[in-house]
Amino acid sequence: MENYFDYPKKILDFLTLLQTEQAKENSDLFNATIWQDLTRLSGVLDTVNQPNEIGNAILDWCDEHPKIMEALNQTDWGKLRGDVDDESDGVIPESNPSNEGDRVHNTYEIVQEIKSIINAKQNENTPNDPIS
Repeated sequence: MENYFDYPKKILDFLTLLQTEQAKENSDLFNATIWQDLTRLSGVLDTVNQPNEIGNAILDWCDEHPKIMEALNQTDWGKLRGDVDDESDGVIPESNPSNEGDRVHNTYEIVQEIKSIINAKQNENTPNDPIS
């Protein structure tokens, strides 16, 4: 019997992790060097187009960064993807798994989201050189 791994969920978990850490002023997981190293992952993602290939590329990159892998595996990212606009009752509803699956199958969208986050962080970490 073949083991089933939920690549779409893990890919969305990684995107949620990136978005969460990008929003922080000072990330405790992603320093400037790690944000720079994400460009390597971005290059790998240019060469793959199936959810299992994307998921494996992300997991391979995370294997090189144990704290990130730990955060990826030990946080319930699905809850963070839920509707957090109305937290008055203290409950964050789970996101709809079928919508997550539909979203993750759009490989172009996934790669573009990752690249967008990487580019935004690269632009933040690059000093503006005045034109002489």
